[in-house]
Amino acid sequence: FYGALHVLCTKLIERYPAAQIVFMTPLHRTSEDDGPFNEYGVRLSTNLEGYVNIIAEVCAYYAIPVLDLYRTSGIQPRVPVLRERYMPDGLHPNDAGHAILANKLRAFLEHM
Repeated sequence: FYGALHVLCTKLIERYPAAQIVFMTPLHRTSEDDGPFNEYGVRLSTNLEGYVNIIAEVCAYYAIPVLDLYRTSGIQPRVPVLRERYMPDGLHPNDAGHAILANKLRAFLEHM
């Protein structure tokens, strides 16, 4: 993932040199500690927080702003009341969850 994200950033910058590129991290999810394992039960890649950290690190290298929804969305589906209100299936935000994300994204873009 680390190398692929470097390639993606490079290609985006080369293709759109005058554009303001931004990234958003994924949201928490109920299965965020799941991941691919080999036949011996050894994790083949990182968990969701590891991917979030890689996004932050690679984007910092390219000076690409990141909206860290993983850490700042206020939506944690492992908290029952938040899951029911904003992310009933534990992965996809509902209309109320999308309203929160829209406000976060608007504020993020306005302060750039």
